[in-house]
This record gives sequence, structure tokens and C-alpha cells, in this order.
Amino acid sequence: MSKAETPSAGIDLPYNPSASYAPCRNCEEGTLVWDAEAETSRCRCCGVTV
Repeated sequence: MSKAETPSAGIDLPYNPSASYAPCRNCEEGTLVWDAEAETSRCRCCGVTV
């Protein structure tokens, strides 16, 4: 289902949703997500920033 087909709940999220599933080069298990506080990407599994 696309976003156009899904009604918005009108909720402001404190983060920007990401569809990036780039693998972590450090642990090779986690995925990278944007850390707004650090203004960089970090691994969900090991926490390393890139």
C-alpha cells in the first residue's frame, strides 16, 4: 500500500522516517539510521556512527 493510499493520522513525528536499509560496515548486522542529535548515521545494532 502506498502512502497515497494510506490516510494520514495527522501525527507529527519527532524524526524523519527512512527507508534506507544500508548495512553497517562495522558489525555487518545492523542497519544505518539517521541520528538527528549527532547529525550523522548510526547503526541500530552496534551504535557506531558513520
